[in-house]
Amino acid sequence: MQRSEQQDVAQIPASGGDSPQLRLDWDDLKLFLAVAEAGSFRSAASDLGLQASSVMRRIDQLEHRLRVKLFERAQGGVRLTAEGLTILDDARELKDRFLSIERKVAWKQRHDEGVVSIAVTDGLGAFWIAPKLIEFHQIAPRIKIYLKCSMDVPEVLRSSADLALQFTRPTGPDIAFARIARLHIWPYASTAYLKTYGTPRSIDELRQHRYVIQAANQLDESMFLSVLGAREFSDINAVRTNTSTAHYFMVCAGYGIGCLPTYIGSSNPSLVALDIGPDYPIDVYLSYRQAIGDIARVRRTIDWLKQIFDPKRHPLFGDRFVLPESPSTPDRFRSDYHFLPLPPMAPALRHRGSGDGPAG
Repeated sequence: MQRSEQQDVAQIPASGGDSPQLRLDWDDLKLFLAVAEAGSFRSAASDLGLQASSVMRRIDQLEHRLRVKLFERAQGGVRLTAEGLTILDDARELKDRFLSIERKVAWKQRHDEGVVSIAVTDGLGAFWIAPKLIEFHQIAPRIKIYLKCSMDVPEVLRSSADLALQFTRPTGPDIAFARIARLHIWPYASTAYLKTYGTPRSIDELRQHRYVIQAANQLDESMFLSVLGAREFSDINAVRTNTSTAHYFMVCAGYGIGCLPTYIGSSNPSLVALDIGPDYPIDVYLSYRQAIGDIARVRRTIDWLKQIFDPKRHPLFGDRFVLPESPSTPDRFRSDYHFLPLPPMAPALRHRGSGDGPAG
């Protein structure tokens, strides 16, 4: 099939300074060289896997665009005209350059080298993937990761990123995806907050406290309302934010109780998991365009991402909910999760009766 002239186009001037520029693409030169080297339309067509009539028609079109005769037709085949000979060496040089580009691209595709962009939710990017990139650099030093953290749903078909980690199930043609993890959302509070306001032991007691809520794309913020039996956020004492980092640090600072993924909440020993449930699971999907799945650097990165979310190594990403402080949690659990420093408790929360604490 003949490609559009919009692709691989080079512009060459026609004879005469005031003539319009002619458009010549790589397929034209490749066809010209094939005929010149084979000595006949039929042999060139066989080499290229085309019909002889198609090769003849395309050479006629090329000669018409260039306004020169490139080949003399004879019963036994074809031979280059003087005009054809003048561009033969240039065409061969362009072929060598093009093949050199193809070899370089093919080498990079076969080897672990180049940039791989990963679109990921800001919490997973900041709290899980970023701390582990040094490990990836040690095993694949020539792969450069571009980590694009956002709660927006990534569009891998539009090449917004090579790989995407998202909470919504991917859809669309030519997309490969797999569910690689399950997050478990659980209520946490800082030890300083609980020391000041007490630990809720039931949903009824939980309603009397203050909350920190993340409101962003891919998240169901109404989940917290349903747990508390409230209809609107105005019915509860809460502050809302759109980022995971602000959400986490406000909970750490003692502003209120927040529902955090267990892998984040358990990264800090100064946060306490409240045993009042319920567990709220969120599936994590890895997606990418099928066309790039076999490129070496992309495949290496995919394998690494699956490894760092493997629930056999990191049980908090498994289908089964494990309360971090429960006896069923493996002894090696804590060492798997890098804990983040605890910010100082907000001054207004250090004393009861300030008006800023839980109702009642």
